[in-house]
This record gives sequence, structure tokens and C-alpha cells, in this order.
Amino acid sequence: MITQQAVSGILFADIVGSSQLYELLGDVEAERSIAETLRTLSRICQEHQGSVIKTIGDEIMCRFDNVDTMIACAIAMQKNFNHSTSPKSTTTQSTSGRLSAHSIKIGLHLGPTIMRNDDVFGDSVNVAARLVEYARRDQVICTTSTWRKANLDMLTRLDAKGRSLSAIPIKGKSQRLPVHEILWRTGDSDLTRLVTLPHSVECLQPWQLRLNYFGVTLTLSPDKPSIALGRGLQTGLPVSISSASRAHAKIISNQGQVTLIDQSTNGTFVKAEGQEEVQIHRQTIPLRGKGVISLGIPGERAPEHLISYEYIESKQSIENSTE
Repeated sequence: MITQQAVSGILFADIVGSSQLYELLGDVEAERSIAETLRTLSRICQEHQGSVIKTIGDEIMCRFDNVDTMIACAIAMQKNFNHSTSPKSTTTQSTSGRLSAHSIKIGLHLGPTIMRNDDVFGDSVNVAARLVEYARRDQVICTTSTWRKANLDMLTRLDAKGRSLSAIPIKGKSQRLPVHEILWRTGDSDLTRLVTLPHSVECLQPWQLRLNYFGVTLTLSPDKPSIALGRGLQTGLPVSISSASRAHAKIISNQGQVTLIDQSTNGTFVKAEGQEEVQIHRQTIPLRGKGVISLGIPGERAPEHLISYEYIESKQSIENSTE
């Protein structure tokens, strides 16, 4: 096992609206479309001297040796998927003639990393992953420290500008992190659109979503507002049941509203406490209170593979639950 330490640029790109693609295109074509989009993102990364570290569902993680190639790559990725004239369009025609997911959002950070074999670890990875969660469709978000390291001549050539956004909370850090949006479209600086990030948690009640699978407990919170579920080992909660897809579902939070998004072949079964089991397929369902989740099969047919969940809101409730 070879371990190295280095300052790296970490880029996360996430396909926006991938769940809707399944409804729009059907399962087979949607899978094909997402795979093609990830291949295009991989190619652009490599064209900018980057390394593809991994793909997780509809997301790609890349590493760069310097900040300028990373920013140039992010802008190239966005320009590649923004040929459509309609801001509401979720697909664009690919060079092969197939429909491809065209809207992406990107998070960037430059900082110390640990490289082990073909993977990258460390606080910088966590920061970049956090940024892509906060980004909106078509945005490139980076830490302010990363923006300040960018070469001015390079930014001028790319006609890229930046503006400060609201600082965001990062798990494990006592203070919020200053962030910038990279304005990569010509005339972007003249837009009169909302530029503060929509996920501020200052006025929200603290919350947690606790997941338990085979005795392993994971907790979502404002500091970690999303997780991927599936058979893939790179998901946040890997499962061992064959009915689950590799990238089966996501759980995300938007201002404390926790939602499960099914992305699977067989669907997801959710049973809230005191209610009947519900199946969703390429759909979403809110998670509140207590209940169980079964991936790809009714819960009663595989009770040993149930994922239990509990949503806890308000500071007092969280404190009481940890006593």
C-alpha cells in the first residue's frame, strides 16, 4: 500500500435532475445517458491533466495538481453541457445522437490530501464534496482560498469572474467557510439573480436522520446532509442485498426537509412507523419520524436487510436522544 501526501485540487461534479431522466427517457436509455455524461466528464477531466478518482452514481470525483487546470476543467465541463437555449431543459443531444443529461453542478477545493493507491482522502475531499451539495444547477462553487490562488491571466483568458457567496458550515470546522461562485458565462456578472446560497441553516432547527443497517449507524445532519445507498462499495451506505442497484437511492436534505430519491431498477420500499409500506420507483418520498427502508424488495421478504431510520428535530430532542 503506497501512501503519499500532496496539495491537490479536488473537483466533484454532480448531474442535476438525473432522477427525472428515468421518467423522461425510461430506465435503459436513462442509464445509458448518465453513463455517457460521466464518460464525457471523465474525458474533459483528462484533457485538462486531471485524474478521475471515482464515479459514484451520478457524480464524479477528479484530482488535479494545480488550481488553474482544475478551474479551467470545471468551466469546460459546464460549457460542454450548456448548449441548450432553454434553462429548464434537462437533456441535450450528444455526439452519438442519444439524449444526455446536460445540467451539472460543481464543487472545487485546493488543499492537502492523502493519496493511497488509486484513491484520495483528507479534509480537502470532504470540503469539495460539501461544496457540490450546496451548488445549484450550472454553478461552479469553490472555497475563497481556492479562488484567490487562481492565476489572473488564466481567468481573463477564460472570461471567468468570481463573486463572494454566504459562508457555509463544514463538519468538523468551528467556523463557516467563505466561498465563491465562479461566473463562467459571458455576461454572468451582469445578471441580477440571487447569489447567496439557498441552504443557510442559521434559522433552522437542528436535525438529525439516523440510519442503521446491520448494527452500523450513520447520522445525517446539517453538516452531512446527504448520503447514497446501494450495492456499490463507494456509496455512503453499501448494502449486500442482490435486489438493490449499485447506485440505488440518495437521501438528501434541503433546509432540514429530508427526502429519499429512488434511482434504482427495482424501486425502494418505505414503511413509516404506524403506516402501510409504500413503494417508490424513480420517485421521491419525505422521511419523517421513524420507519424502515428496503432496497428493491418488500421489507417483509428480507427483514434482515431493512435499513431503519429516525428523524429527530430540535436541539432538545437531539440532546435527549444521545443521553
